[in-house]
Amino acid sequence: MELRSAKGEFIFQYEKTQKKGKCDNCYRYSSLPVACRCKAAFYCSAECMSGDKKYHLLKCDAKEDALEYKETDKSVMGEAGLQNLGNTCYMNSGLQCLSNTTLLSRYFLSDLYVKDINLDNPLGSRGEVVDAYARLIKALWYGTEYVITPYSFKQTFGKHHTSFEGLSQQDSQEFVSTLMDSLHEDLNRVKVKPYIENKTTVDPEDNSMADEAWYNHLARNQSVIVDLMHGQYKSVVHCPNCKKYSVAFDPFSSITLPLPSSKQRLIKFTYVPYNLSRGVIKGAVKVDKKATVDGVREKVGELLKVKKYGASYVLLSANTFDRYLCREQKSKIISKYNSQLYIQEINPKYFTDEVEKKVTELVKSRNGLATEESKGKEINSTNNPEVKKAEVSGPTDDWRTARNTCPIKDHDDDNNGLSHDLLRVCVNVYTTANYSYWSKAFSERRTFNRLIYAKRSHSLRQLHLEVFAYLRPLFDSALESEGLSFAARMSDEELFDKLFGGVEESELPYELRVVNVAKRLLVFGAKCFFCGNAECENCLVPLTENVKVQDLLDRMGPEPVKNDYYYFEHRFYNADKREFELEVRFNVDKKYWKGDLTLLDKTTEDINTTSMADKEEEITVDTCLSQFSNCETLDEDNLWYCTTCNDSVKASKRMEILRCPPILVLHLKRFKVKENAIFGKTSTRLNVLVNFPLRDLDLSPYIKKYEKPPIYDLYAVSNHYGSIDFGHYTAFAINRGVWHEYDDSGVSKVTEDNVCTSAAYVLFYRLRGMTDDVDLKLLEQKIPEGHAIKELPIGGKEAVSYTHLTLPTNREV
Repeated sequence: MELRSAKGEFIFQYEKTQKKGKCDNCYRYSSLPVACRCKAAFYCSAECMSGDKKYHLLKCDAKEDALEYKETDKSVMGEAGLQNLGNTCYMNSGLQCLSNTTLLSRYFLSDLYVKDINLDNPLGSRGEVVDAYARLIKALWYGTEYVITPYSFKQTFGKHHTSFEGLSQQDSQEFVSTLMDSLHEDLNRVKVKPYIENKTTVDPEDNSMADEAWYNHLARNQSVIVDLMHGQYKSVVHCPNCKKYSVAFDPFSSITLPLPSSKQRLIKFTYVPYNLSRGVIKGAVKVDKKATVDGVREKVGELLKVKKYGASYVLLSANTFDRYLCREQKSKIISKYNSQLYIQEINPKYFTDEVEKKVTELVKSRNGLATEESKGKEINSTNNPEVKKAEVSGPTDDWRTARNTCPIKDHDDDNNGLSHDLLRVCVNVYTTANYSYWSKAFSERRTFNRLIYAKRSHSLRQLHLEVFAYLRPLFDSALESEGLSFAARMSDEELFDKLFGGVEESELPYELRVVNVAKRLLVFGAKCFFCGNAECENCLVPLTENVKVQDLLDRMGPEPVKNDYYYFEHRFYNADKREFELEVRFNVDKKYWKGDLTLLDKTTEDINTTSMADKEEEITVDTCLSQFSNCETLDEDNLWYCTTCNDSVKASKRMEILRCPPILVLHLKRFKVKENAIFGKTSTRLNVLVNFPLRDLDLSPYIKKYEKPPIYDLYAVSNHYGSIDFGHYTAFAINRGVWHEYDDSGVSKVTEDNVCTSAAYVLFYRLRGMTDDVDLKLLEQKIPEGHAIKELPIGGKEAVSYTHLTLPTNREV
């Protein structure tokens, strides 16, 4: 016997022979007088059934009658969330946008859809999808639960659209498009579709066939989806060989807008002068996307008025070096890695104007642009046979290939034109201090890695002086603050002896150590190159004239250490990689300390350069619409078959919007397919911000024909965050005049200032003046009376031509 509980829920109760067993909620063995509609779950009481409802709905096959839903005082009215069933955030996002398409939702809430269900359409689902969607919409609006489990809808939709079956991640735009097509076929008022030929023309300026193509579309498709969301565009394809045009007029339910890509790349950098007192300069330049690092050097040189080749270009992350950039590498490598570009000036004592001129001539000779004066002359740095080998092998972006075929060119960049006796040295900067809560001295990184140059023939004392010369501004600043102006008149060596003469090495304000790079070889038990200790914490560099820098380099192996240093990729692939690095450990507790460490953090903000970061080309919906209407050349994957040439060609294609519907759906094409040498075709997401108006989107510049001004207002947005493989979808939508954010089961109010973000993926607009209470019959798309529809011959019958009065609903085909 069917009864209604105190809460208004329908239950089944068996009077004579009640089922006995374990209750599906409390698991007690007793009589089970209460059962779910699906008759697969039984309970000892209505309270147990209510307590198990949240969990049982995930597997319940019972279908509630959509006609039973009625608006009450407790109805949530569209402010309910949707439970994530497992990677179904794309579905929840699309459903919430469609739920807040009030013209469409009112059609289902008022049960107008019932009379339009087409059970005989072979392209439909015999009304199953539309019934499941109606039940879901009524639960979102007339239900009393603030979290709805769309399990029944998901099962029904996946049953008829197998690409959405299961719990794999999908695309919200594809889901919305597929759902709209499915609802249209289930609600198609045309019971028997005539067979009509799609005609084309060869005149790109001829729009006379647009109306006929639209009426032919209506002869086969008439539903509330067509009335609200179908428009028409014109595509013009031009063959580059025979110069033939092919013009077609096709319907659309959404417009996919390409995101314009800039032809330039913004390169942000940090310029580090050799003189620490000047402070670093943070700036940005714009270069062509096809430019090399050499092109970046030219732009930076022009902007900062510095030597083009007088600095080393390196990528840093976490204040440590990742990669040294060769001149011939493409500039895209700077943004390819999650690193920052640091430009470190070379000691002007070594990099003179003469060296700059020499490197310039070398680059010109490699590019075949040598001047008449330089032709036939040899540049000293090219006497190295490895450099000549590099010139033959040519530039490369692949570091693995570069290591085997282009060792000097990809890594050393010809030592920036300097003598090969000069060794580029990476300096790690740390500070050490004693804290009461630590058992031993605490060491931490003080600033990002720095670069200096030292001669291989230098003694270790001279190496100390080279480091001191770089750090001297720290001491000058401290001495000047104490009124000791004598330092300005002294050389580096004199000042070093003046400040530290007679002081024991253990009492110096900093310790100079050589880094134990053997730890980076990932070989168990690897011993330090210098002391042979496997647990070496970096060896102290003695202050002596008897040991040369080359003596230290010789301990690293028989092969000469080149001007190359550690970067991330080599950590795992190059077990024989060897670098010479130093570590400076400042100790602020030493009584002889006379330095100002704040200079290490000094930054000079250059307004002319830093402001460029905020001047990137703004992308708006109008920009995307303009690019949509522009002529484009089809690529290899989208060749067009020309019937005149009998060949697939790279034709040019242009799109025009002819008719716009009351509900306009704009899809921002954020996912871009790229070729990858290892993984084939891969997709990446464009994270640029597209500014779109919340009101007054005017499409009149892009539409050829309109009766009312095509001005639209935004009412919903489907958002996508993350990457194409690990992303998440949410939605913004206006519900009863207030913007809401729908994040699966969570629903919250937001201000309209939060709506326009770089996550926006699908935009839903409504035509201005289209109120919620408009009569949907006034929006029905109909074929004008007296318009002749010519049907193609079927089964040997002659062509049928009839004048449209009312569309035939029962005709043999």
